[in-house]
Amino acid sequence: MTTLRVDAATIQELGGELRLLAGHLAGLEGARGLRRDIGHDTVSSALDDLLGNWTLARGQLARTLDDLGELAGEAGAAYLLVEQHVLDSLGCRPTACPAAGIPQ
Repeated sequence: MTTLRVDAATIQELGGELRLLAGHLAGLEGARGLRRDIGHDTVSSALDDLLGNWTLARGQLARTLDDLGELAGEAGAAYLLVEQHVLDSLGCRPTACPAAGIPQ
């Protein structure tokens, strides 16, 4: 049987980091003026296509990472809330959890 351990604070932190990465990706600027600098029409056109496609893909990736970051942040907060409710229902205090017989 597989055991899955979830560290709620780490998931919540991951959410923030994903959203930060999304912001960095979204803030990157495309290369401007390269067509003029290259000079050769066929190469410049191919480079424009490549950069245009990269700009679209980068935007999509940034949006997806931002969405994942938001969801991870919400999941981490939900896990923390559930953990706290479980501890409260067992009558646990910051130093011990007598109902469960384990230290907190």
